[in-house]
Amino acid sequence: MQTKKVKITLLALFFLICSPVIFSQQRINGVVLGQPYNEPLAYASVISIKGIISVTDTSGQFSFWFPRQVKARDSVTISAIGYHSMKLSLRDLIAKKEIRLEESSQELENVLVISTLKGNPLKFGYYRGWNENSTGGEIGQVIELPRKNLVLGAVQVKINQNYDTCWLKLHVRAVGKMLPGEELLKEDIIVPATVKYGIMEFDLSEKNIKLPAKAVYIGFEVLSCSSPQSDIPSFSFMGSEEGENLFRDWSGASWKSSSRYTIYIRLLLK
Repeated sequence: MQTKKVKITLLALFFLICSPVIFSQQRINGVVLGQPYNEPLAYASVISIKGIISVTDTSGQFSFWFPRQVKARDSVTISAIGYHSMKLSLRDLIAKKEIRLEESSQELENVLVISTLKGNPLKFGYYRGWNENSTGGEIGQVIELPRKNLVLGAVQVKINQNYDTCWLKLHVRAVGKMLPGEELLKEDIIVPATVKYGIMEFDLSEKNIKLPAKAVYIGFEVLSCSSPQSDIPSFSFMGSEEGENLFRDWSGASWKSSSRYTIYIRLLLK
């Protein structure tokens, strides 16, 4: 009887290891380093699984949940501005833990980075909870640009949430009298926010979005959130410095201003 139990256990373990699908939601941890000096790649590094994106912190560390029933052989891409990207399977990513990207000077040409964060990147406080999902409410900032006609390659924002997944819509608006105006995006840009605490990214590298003026409003709309991991569901945008945020509570409402914590937004432009 004992021998039979051992055989059944070993058989179950075999199927668990060999299965191409990972059934339970799990967290992946690791670090991304830049060669040849093994320096941590902060914020610029992106880890994506089937459109789910996470960005490393200031020490190059990444940590995110991958969804249920993701296949172990599914492709994962790690990329950073100024470095050659790397593609590997989810299984290999779990095994490696430490990813080293080779420097590529060509990718640094004509790349401009604008960040709303001026102080200590490790210091973050809450701006406010934001549960105006499915209302058309937006929150964001007017960002000054050095010149007209820059092309927007990516938008990053720091969040903290306890949902399984929230879907965020990006807004890029013209600015009139320092207030958000006409939408500049020709199509909806919607990304799942699966990272619990950290930076999420809207990758616009294939969209060719040209910003016609020297000021632009970057805003975020929470479309829906599912499966809270707490009895008190929450979604917050993060910031660490005082500054102006513009928001409206529902579609068509008047824009309001707040200067408690300016939320962290980072633009990659060309």
